[in-house]
Amino acid sequence: MSRNTLTGAASGGMPRGSERVTLNEVAPRDGLQIEPRFVPTEEKIRWIDALSRTGVAKIEATSFTSPKAIPTLRDAEVVMQGIERVPGVDYVVLVPNEKGAERALAVGVDEINLVLSASDSHGRANLRMSAEQSLSRFAGIVEITRGSGVHINASISTAFGCPFEGAVPQRRVMEIIERLLALGVQGISLCDTTGMANPQQVATLRRGAGALAVAAVDATRTTHPRDGAGQCLQRLAAGGDAASTLPSVAWAAAPSPRVPAAMSAPRIWPTCLPRWAWRPASTSRACSRWPRRCRR
Repeated sequence: MSRNTLTGAASGGMPRGSERVTLNEVAPRDGLQIEPRFVPTEEKIRWIDALSRTGVAKIEATSFTSPKAIPTLRDAEVVMQGIERVPGVDYVVLVPNEKGAERALAVGVDEINLVLSASDSHGRANLRMSAEQSLSRFAGIVEITRGSGVHINASISTAFGCPFEGAVPQRRVMEIIERLLALGVQGISLCDTTGMANPQQVATLRRGAGALAVAAVDATRTTHPRDGAGQCLQRLAAGGDAASTLPSVAWAAAPSPRVPAAMSAPRIWPTCLPRWAWRPASTSRACSRWPRRCRR
């Protein structure tokens, strides 16, 4: 499947026949960046090389971020130069700014992933930028990569809900997608950052994003689900996307490291009343009907 071709299931349905879901493995970047210890470069390279032979279409291998911001990924260049490039696998890196883009281009990456938040509260807490500030920075990154042949994807965090603000209006997400496509971004990832989405919400937002992508000459769109309330696969099916990002089985089975407060997922309990589902862990209160189950 070419990067710029929209394929996948009919809206809201499971993949059928020749249609398929393509997996983008993000654990080498998304997982290792919050590890409390530095994983040796050689181990990272061996892990990525092993993942390259599993059949995944993309691997987000590292992040070209300041070593002061994410010291666990300070070896980004060495990792990218040391891995074995398997034909048919695209190697993706996260880039926060123009300097990061220049570093990524120097080692010959296949795709650059940009990240912003649909919620300004979440963006300021995690990126120290509002969505408007992120979009302004992306314009410079896109300009640097123009003509390089490197695919540019933008991941929209909290697209389905924010741990600080609660529900994020769909029109807000659509406006951000339109702005990204106008900048020249070729792919859009809708990220369920804290596991708040439900399958119906995923299907609805996916349809809206798909219509905008087609209007922009077949830009790709993907879904990045979290397994909040045990609904990860249902959300994936509801999305019907050409590609979806998931952590590796090995990473998902490992003990979860302590996550900074700003990134902590809300406490979502399937038995709780709906009005509590969006509350952050720091503000959640006991539900009246199931005090033992919901008091966490």
